[in-house]
Amino acid sequence: MAKRAKRRPISSAAKTPQLEIVAVLGVGHGGAELDQELAICRSALLYADHVTLASPRLFALVAAMGVVSVTPQTFREVMNRAVRDGGDAMREVAESTRQLGEALDAFPSRHELNPSQRREKASLLRRFDQDLDGLRGTARKNISELGGDELILAIQEGVLTLEPLVHAEEEFDDLPTDVLLGRYVDVVRRSLAGGQNYPLFDASTGDLARLGLDAGHFTRTEATLARGKNAAAGTGFIDRLPSIPFANMSEVLDIRQELRAPLGRFRKAVSGLSSGVDVPPEDAEFSAALDARWIQDVQPALDEIEERIQQDASLRALTGKFTAGVVDPLKSAFPAAGLGSLSFAAGVNAWLGAAAVIGAATAAPMVKAVQERRKAMRDIEKQPYYFLYKTEETVRPRELR
Repeated sequence: MAKRAKRRPISSAAKTPQLEIVAVLGVGHGGAELDQELAICRSALLYADHVTLASPRLFALVAAMGVVSVTPQTFREVMNRAVRDGGDAMREVAESTRQLGEALDAFPSRHELNPSQRREKASLLRRFDQDLDGLRGTARKNISELGGDELILAIQEGVLTLEPLVHAEEEFDDLPTDVLLGRYVDVVRRSLAGGQNYPLFDASTGDLARLGLDAGHFTRTEATLARGKNAAAGTGFIDRLPSIPFANMSEVLDIRQELRAPLGRFRKAVSGLSSGVDVPPEDAEFSAALDARWIQDVQPALDEIEERIQQDASLRALTGKFTAGVVDPLKSAFPAAGLGSLSFAAGVNAWLGAAAVIGAATAAPMVKAVQERRKAMRDIEKQPYYFLYKTEETVRPRELR
């Protein structure tokens, strides 16, 4: 898909209701890597207008992001956080950089400096710049090792917000377990309580939600239950695409841009299917129910789309440009009609217009065939699961195409 300098949000009108997913993850495997966060964001961002990601593992990413974008106004807070949460590789350099910053702040104002102080300050400033550049490099490396580069792309596009559950002034390792657990539980409670958000939980958070609801510690409205099933079904169907684990965030963002109309039809289909699932999304049977829907409804629809496209090879080419088999007969006739200079890049409309000059007997049947094929492709694109079909086709690795 073609890249765009700036992607518009899926719903661009200011007052248009947004499909906002709040994805909540537990500690999970306990490691710092963000593979689980990236996986849930990948499908959530393909389905939703905006995603808020809440996870206790985000603290190190937030610390590294702060270092990369540090300003004089945020320097003290960012350095303190880097010392606490940046990991061994960042902690020592952050402490040294913080001390140099404090030493520079201790100098008198510029017009009060004597020559000796000016030289000393200039020397410290060079060391400070070197340390800060090194710290930024370490932070970027940490972000890559955590898997945070992909998440940052979505943050920069304005479609992802992070909620790390650890405040800026706190150190994760020293945070009492009951405090962190309390915040985690509170996010789950708020996600279930109401509002217009679509809650989406990983397995461990789903277990917590189920236990809390059964015990009466959490409450959930029927509308929130419906939105939760919708989010779990929509992302669940996307996760069932064979190639979705290979998708990178740039592809995800481009798909959001290019497949706006098909996404709307897919959401409508998901709403109908999810409302017919009798178990809540945190129930272990929900995944089995989605499997049944996939087998009965989704996979046959995808197979039908593939079959219709394969019936006429030119239909597949119509997702981009005309096929040579359609255009070449027209192209060979153009020089005789004085149209030899018409370039292929002129586009479909220009070629069809030029064909009209050649004469109905030669061009009309060819033009009609092209028009019929374009109409057939538009009909296919209006199918409710074309979004899934095109997403899979887009993210499938080249060697598997």
